[in-house]
Amino acid sequence: MDSIPTDLVLNIFSRLHSKSIVRFRCLSKLWGSKLHHPYFTDLFLTILDSSTSLIPPPRKPRVELLLFSYKVHVIYNPSTGQCASLPELRTYGGSYSFLGFDPIDKQFKVFSVAKDDHRIRTLGTKEMTWRKVQCPLTHYPYLAWSKRICINGVLYYVAEHDTSELIVCFDVRSEKFKFIEVMEEECFIYDHLINYKGKLGGIFMNDDSADRSGTLKLCLRVLEDVEEQKWSEYVYTLQDDKIEDWYSISVVGVTATGEILLSKDYTSKPYYVFYFSPERNTLQSVEIQGFGEYYEHRHSVSAFIDYVEDLNFL
Repeated sequence: MDSIPTDLVLNIFSRLHSKSIVRFRCLSKLWGSKLHHPYFTDLFLTILDSSTSLIPPPRKPRVELLLFSYKVHVIYNPSTGQCASLPELRTYGGSYSFLGFDPIDKQFKVFSVAKDDHRIRTLGTKEMTWRKVQCPLTHYPYLAWSKRICINGVLYYVAEHDTSELIVCFDVRSEKFKFIEVMEEECFIYDHLINYKGKLGGIFMNDDSADRSGTLKLCLRVLEDVEEQKWSEYVYTLQDDKIEDWYSISVVGVTATGEILLSKDYTSKPYYVFYFSPERNTLQSVEIQGFGEYYEHRHSVSAFIDYVEDLNFL
């Protein structure tokens, strides 16, 4: 093993399944250190990207934690099935919590927004208290998870200020705010916020059919310049015979290759997800098997995109 260059050995290990890598970490302290190194983690994700695409998409930070908040804040790691509760945060009048990721320092932060009391806490550190964050504008975030997203270290969420609506831009690393004003006639952007090729996007779906079937208009707006608050707007018409009711279809997000993923909100037989490519203006349906036993009782379905196991949390 000593005669084989370390880079070549790490390249071989990076092609293994994540569970195998976890076992090899136990070989010795030396290999545990090598397989925990950030260089190996980035190599593993790069190899994984190239194995699932003829043209690997640009590398992007992987956010593999979920936040649940109701009276207490719970962080859940889907890779390991483990969860942890954060220290209690007392606020008056209720609060709204978000999970953001800083790709430079590679840190997760939980951000809590109350009326006049905003707090933040960095995960994975010895920080034991919630720090106060100063915000120049009183605002109230919307509850819907579809109206919030973290892109390249900036947390975007839709909020209400006085009688108007706006998009709040919170830099996770610097912990500073910016605000994007949205005209009343532009409110359709609030249907769903997405990451469209590294830029903030807003989607609105409009069903024009009286019988809730047939065609769907999908409106996409992309924020081209944050400082100038300049948007680009696109309108597409979607149609697929496999969709009986457009009202039960929701936007999940955008894949690394720029396809918008749509899914059914409830179990059905058969069950489909749909990939729409704005560049090619094509809609592709993919059947997901295994939902047949849940069909009769109509269970709700949650879908996620670009999931991959993060070695940092295994």
